[in-house]
Amino acid sequence: INYSIKHKKINYMLGLRVENSFYTATVTNKENKHFLYSYPSSMANIFNSLFPSIFISKKLTEKKEIQFNVTRKINRPNFRQFLPFITASDLKNYSIGNPSITPEFINSLELNYNQYLKRGNFLLTLFFRNSEHVLTQYTYPLSTDSSVLVTTTINGKQANSLGIDNTIKHTLFK
Repeated sequence: INYSIKHKKINYMLGLRVENSFYTATVTNKENKHFLYSYPSSMANIFNSLFPSIFISKKLTEKKEIQFNVTRKINRPNFRQFLPFITASDLKNYSIGNPSITPEFINSLELNYNQYLKRGNFLLTLFFRNSEHVLTQYTYPLSTDSSVLVTTTINGKQANSLGIDNTIKHTLFK
């Protein structure tokens, strides 16, 4: 659902996205193992399936614009991170999936300045991102042989990033 309105030279867009992630796998061998991933998995975490967004922009002049964005996003584990099977790149390095991981959630704030040029544009972005349940690779020694390393994916608590992006687009030829 999106709602947008223009009021006194300022554009507002409010949005709300609802998502459900579902993944199922069956290993067709003697045991016929089934693996299921569903998020949210219960009504207790139903609010984690809501993704609001707010976009506000204002043209300062015909060629200059300022924008402010607040969004919530999801980063789902892929099937290799999820399925609990061992793969070996060599005799000393194993990887195994983790069926108990949950998605990573990213809350993002951005302030953008965009200036249109004759043959392109200049975009400056200041951002802050807070990630919860961060999907993180974790490596540990095998309990039966400490010379063998096992890598899996786990959920970290949180991560914050703050930064500046600078983009200049220039068209050289028509």
